[in-house]
Amino acid sequence: MDKHWHWWRVQLRDTLELFLLPGLAAILPWPLCFWVFKKIAKSSRIYSQVTESGWIEAKKCMPDLCERQWKWERRLITLIDHADLFLSCTRSEQWIEQQVRVFGAWPTTRQSNVICTFHWGAGMFSLHAMRHAGLQVHALAASLDITDFVGRPVLHRYAKWRTQRVRHLLGLPVIDVKNSMRPVIKAIQNQYSLLAVLDVPSDHNEVSVPVTLLGQKINVPRGLLRLAVDRQLYVTVFLLGINLQSGQRELKIHSLGLAENLQQLYDSVFNHLDSSMSTTPSAWHLWAEMPRFLK
Repeated sequence: MDKHWHWWRVQLRDTLELFLLPGLAAILPWPLCFWVFKKIAKSSRIYSQVTESGWIEAKKCMPDLCERQWKWERRLITLIDHADLFLSCTRSEQWIEQQVRVFGAWPTTRQSNVICTFHWGAGMFSLHAMRHAGLQVHALAASLDITDFVGRPVLHRYAKWRTQRVRHLLGLPVIDVKNSMRPVIKAIQNQYSLLAVLDVPSDHNEVSVPVTLLGQKINVPRGLLRLAVDRQLYVTVFLLGINLQSGQRELKIHSLGLAENLQQLYDSVFNHLDSSMSTTPSAWHLWAEMPRFLK
């Protein structure tokens, strides 16, 4: 009976946190919805697992953080990140464009580009911006493994929906990089650009690159940027943050050009994440994974 009740509690929590609460954005005017979200984020009951585990790691790296403020921001940013999926499906391109303040510019070259970002803020609207700029982009991601969602069918459904939305917005299939890099090479040969989220833990030292984040040496996979160096592809890095006063999204795009040294390229890319985390540490979604990065 206890196991059965626990299963249902997990499904109810996932339904609330992934669909019902963020889904308010689909039916409420955004200024009102943002005000409601700020009130909801004061509750320690929502997104409690990722918030509490993330706080433990954030406090280790940044001892001077205010716990109450950090947790409120972390819950609010998580809520908006999920809500942007609903807004992406229910608002016009013009409306979404008005919600994003852009700093910098996307690459204009027609050849393949490597576009990098991080698990930061709320990235869904950046896909609209890429399409509006005329970029032809394949997103890179490991395919969803059903074993990662045992006992979490609601979470699995949400993850599938989000992946499908990425494909729809970019207009090109998401490339699965779990088993082979051949589709990536083919995309480069066909002059398509590549989009990758780089801040993922590397569990294999032989294929990792060390970078510095908040004074800590962490390990990340080296695959995509190695291709950028080997094939002399232009590299662009962006972050899409949230102004927590106005609710407006802030898209910051940085062109890094061509690179000849892999370590220097990684350092340059992750400097942008490091700088952003120093100012808004609550916007990073992977604080709970820090032990794996440091491993």
